[in-house]
Parts: sequence; structure tokens; C-alpha cells
Amino acid sequence: MKRSKLAVILVFIGAVLLAMLVLFTSRERVEVMPLDETTLEQFQEASSRAMSQSNGLPYAVAASASLRMAMAELGHDPDKTLLYWMSPRFQKDLANRPEAMSISRSTANLLSLALGDQAGDEDFALILKQLSTEVRAAAIERRSKE
Repeated sequence: MKRSKLAVILVFIGAVLLAMLVLFTSRERVEVMPLDETTLEQFQEASSRAMSQSNGLPYAVAASASLRMAMAELGHDPDKTLLYWMSPRFQKDLANRPEAMSISRSTANLLSLALGDQAGDEDFALILKQLSTEVRAAAIERRSKE
């Protein structure tokens, strides 16, 4: 049973990575996902579609993969987006926006899901396998501060 669950997870991860590769190479994109109303609506729809295809995966793993897949589907680089959202530069850029509080809450929630902040150790390990080296390091650092 445990091997079959792992096989499903690995197949899903492979499919996510392949989809992201196809999307990265086939579209012009703004690397960091903008946080405007239209983009966030499109992101929510794409994320819901991706999540609906994650049968059998633990919620934390599926949510993390779905968020990154949705960013890629919209033509944005998930790694660069997540790293930017965690950066001091983002906080500085955000301070100049009137909707800063709302955006800050939204990005904090998305980061928490994408990086598996609330995931158990086993699920967190699966999420880490899906992340780039830089994002993986940032996720581990965030988790160690909890």
C-alpha cells in the first residue's frame, strides 16, 4: 500500500514537472507573478484545476504542487515568484501599495502552502523534492524558524 501511494505521488510530481517544462518553454512570460486582481483570479482558477487532478496525494503535497503548476500555467516562473515573495525587496515594493495588507496576507498564505509550512515531516520531504535548490533551502530555513 505504501509503495503504491509513493508511486502515485512520484507520477504526479513527474507530470507536474513535465507540464511546467512545457509551459516554460512554450510561452513568453513575466517571470514573477503579478499580484493584481485579474492575475489572482486566473491563478485561483488554474490552481483549482490543478488541485482537482491530484487524486490520492496528501493535501499539503497536492496544494504545493498545484500552486506552482498554476503559476507556470499562467506563464510565470514559480521559483522566481516564491523567492521574490520571500525577499526584503518584495516587502519594500509592497509598502508602496495601498492594498499592501491584503496582498501581504494573500502571499503569506500562498507561501505557506507552496513551501509546506504546515505539512508533516513526510509530506514536507515530498514537497522539498519538487522544489528547486534555492526554494528548497528557503523552505527549510522557514521551517527551522517555526
